[in-house]
Amino acid sequence: MKEKIDNLSFQNYRPTKKNILVIGLVPVVDIIPPRPKLLVSDGESVKLDQPLTINPNVGGFGKGILMWVD
Repeated sequence: MKEKIDNLSFQNYRPTKKNILVIGLVPVVDIIPPRPKLLVSDGESVKLDQPLTINPNVGGFGKGILMWVD
């Protein structure tokens, strides 16, 4: 199996669960829209918990984890 996952780190999910592997971190590419639709304009105040955009896909961390379950 190590040949299939290349140089990624992997470990058992739990010592008692040998058939579940956690593989990663896997580098990914963030896809951000070129111009997110903003709900506020320049000069407006933003209140606590007020969203800045209606697009839930704006933002992210750039890394992912894969779980392999046999």
